Amino acid sequence: GVNGFLVPSGDSELLADRIITLLSETELAECFGQAGREKILKQFSLAQCVMSHSSFFSDVCSLKRSK
Repeated sequence: GVNGFLVPSGDSELLADRIITLLSETELAECFGQAGREKILKQFSLAQCVMSHSSFFSDVCSLKRSK
Protein backbone atom coordinates (compact mmCIF):
# COMPACT_ATOMS: atom_id res chain seq x y z
CA GLY A 1 0.00 0.00 0.00
CA VAL A 2 0.87 3.64 -0.21
CA ASN A 3 0.09 4.67 3.35
CA GLY A 4 -0.04 1.37 5.22
CA PHE A 5 -0.74 -2.32 5.10
CA LEU A 6 -4.21 -3.79 4.76
CA VAL A 7 -4.62 -6.83 7.00
CA PRO A 8 -7.79 -8.94 6.94
CA SER A 9 -9.80 -9.00 10.15
CA GLY A 10 -8.83 -11.90 12.37
CA ASP A 11 -5.44 -12.56 10.74
CA SER A 12 -3.34 -11.92 13.83
CA GLU A 13 -0.32 -13.71 12.37
CA LEU A 14 -0.20 -11.40 9.35
CA LEU A 15 -0.82 -8.38 11.59
CA ALA A 16 2.12 -9.36 13.78
CA ASP A 17 4.27 -9.82 10.67
CA ARG A 18 3.34 -6.36 9.37
CA ILE A 19 4.08 -4.75 12.75
CA ILE A 20 7.49 -6.42 12.83
CA THR A 21 8.12 -5.20 9.27
CA LEU A 22 7.35 -1.60 10.25
CA LEU A 23 9.51 -1.82 13.38
CA SER A 24 12.44 -3.17 11.42
CA GLU A 25 12.03 -1.00 8.30
CA THR A 26 11.83 2.51 9.73
CA GLU A 27 12.18 4.14 6.31
CA LEU A 28 9.05 2.30 5.11
CA ALA A 29 7.21 3.30 8.30
CA GLU A 30 8.20 6.93 7.75
CA CYS A 31 7.02 6.80 4.11
CA PHE A 32 3.66 5.34 5.20
CA GLY A 33 3.33 8.00 7.87
CA GLN A 34 4.09 10.85 5.48
CA ALA A 35 1.73 9.51 2.82
CA GLY A 36 -1.03 9.12 5.40
CA ARG A 37 -0.51 12.64 6.68
CA GLU A 38 -0.63 14.09 3.17
CA LYS A 39 -3.84 12.20 2.42
CA ILE A 40 -5.54 13.46 5.58
CA LEU A 41 -4.42 17.05 5.03
CA LYS A 42 -5.75 16.94 1.46
CA GLN A 43 -9.05 15.15 2.16
CA PHE A 44 -9.89 16.98 5.36
CA SER A 45 -8.62 20.48 4.72
CA LEU A 46 -10.84 23.33 5.88
CA ALA A 47 -11.75 24.17 2.28
CA GLN A 48 -12.67 20.55 1.51
CA CYS A 49 -14.81 20.24 4.65
CA VAL A 50 -16.64 23.50 3.88
CA MET A 51 -17.32 22.36 0.30
CA SER A 52 -18.59 18.96 1.49
CA HIS A 53 -20.91 20.48 4.10
CA SER A 54 -22.16 23.12 1.67
CA SER A 55 -22.95 20.47 -0.92
CA PHE A 56 -24.72 18.31 1.67
CA PHE A 57 -26.91 21.18 2.90
CA SER A 58 -27.71 22.24 -0.67
CA ASP A 59 -28.86 18.69 -1.41
CA VAL A 60 -30.99 18.61 1.75
CA CYS A 61 -32.61 21.94 0.87
CA SER A 62 -33.30 20.76 -2.68
CA LEU A 63 -34.99 17.62 -1.41
CA LYS A 64 -37.12 19.58 1.02
CA ARG A 65 -38.25 22.00 -1.72
CA SER A 66 -39.15 19.19 -4.11
CA LYS A 67 -41.60 17.59 -1.66
